[in-house]
Amino acid sequence: MPQAQHTISYRCGHQQQVTLTGSEASQERQVQREQERLCPNCYRTYLREHPESPEAQAHEAQRRERIERLYPVGTDQREARIVHAIRCAQLCEEAGLLPEVFKADKLFGQDEESIRAAIAAKAGRDKRRAGFRALESRYGRESARRIVARHAEGR
Repeated sequence: MPQAQHTISYRCGHQQQVTLTGSEASQERQVQREQERLCPNCYRTYLREHPESPEAQAHEAQRRERIERLYPVGTDQREARIVHAIRCAQLCEEAGLLPEVFKADKLFGQDEESIRAAIAAKAGRDKRRAGFRALESRYGRESARRIVARHAEGR
């Protein structure tokens, strides 16, 4: 599948570099569709500032549905776990992470400070992995490993 880098200018005026796959026509459709939307950060801000909007309510309903699928009826402490998972998802969004990638179950029963610390650690790991993936795609796996090792040594 062909891949190409595109710079998307969102409706809010922000720009973002993305890699799209598929045919050229498919990529163009994706770019045009994205240009009609708000950038991810502005969209998250909009949802937070307008909780009564239909988009925010639909987003919250989808999130609750995903969480309720994780905890079927009859599970001990089901409601407490659902509330906990929703809070973890909110904290992940504040940290700029996708809530689906973070397992709230591991942190059930911990206080909010330790949850925030775990989420911050996850965000740091994700940034380092993204940096390595970018180096790897540009220079190859072995060269990327050498660059990272050299950087870790402080050269």
